[in-house]
Amino acid sequence: MPDGPAIAVFDIPIDDVSLDQAVDRLEAGVTQGGGPQVVYFANAHTLELARRDPSYAAVLRRADTIYGDGVGVRLAVWWLHGVALQDNVNGTDLVPRWLAASSGHRVFLLGAEKDRVRKAADHVRTTFPHWQVVGAHHGFFTEERETMVLEAIDSAQPDVLLVGMGNPRQERFIDRHRDRLSVPLNLGVGALFDYWSGAQRRAPRVLRERGLEWGWRMVFHRGKLGRYTTGSARFLWGVARSRQAG
Repeated sequence: MPDGPAIAVFDIPIDDVSLDQAVDRLEAGVTQGGGPQVVYFANAHTLELARRDPSYAAVLRRADTIYGDGVGVRLAVWWLHGVALQDNVNGTDLVPRWLAASSGHRVFLLGAEKDRVRKAADHVRTTFPHWQVVGAHHGFFTEERETMVLEAIDSAQPDVLLVGMGNPRQERFIDRHRDRLSVPLNLGVGALFDYWSGAQRRAPRVLRERGLEWGWRMVFHRGKLGRYTTGSARFLWGVARSRQAG
């Protein structure tokens, strides 16, 4: 992928690009070769995990590209560097945008529950028929069955691997196996399959455009309430300390 400006939060480099530029970079990651490319999307929760776990921070830093996802990251970049990120480059918006713009490639979906990933795969086939879904597997496999999952991906020979197993598991999985799988482009996509399957609803566009999707999630995804309250407070405290230290 072409080089672009990166801005550090907790020593994690966030690439500052527009959504359109990010689409072009994903396409280049498949078509231009150069070995397996890894792309992650870091929100406040992701960065707080990295701040508290150096081994996870190292996993993130081995990625080729990390995009900033959400208002918390945008605030952190502004407070630490006085920079306004060009776009909220989250996987739930970027990946469908890229699938629609691309001429199509071979894609494998890994993650979520069995029924949800099946429905997500059907969504891709219906919405993006120029893409070829070469495999789909749920994310609730044991360590003993991991070899079987890897063999299924190997056999399918995808151009793109979408891994939706949540932080930090999806990034650790990609980092651990990127060289063995030799998939041109590997993305950690979080809850994308839940949205594609219809299991979860996204916030209305007006809230997303104003960076208020977190409020929608607090109301409609109460299982994550602690993440958006206590977790966010810890993240902002960490940003404040980082600013003072700088």
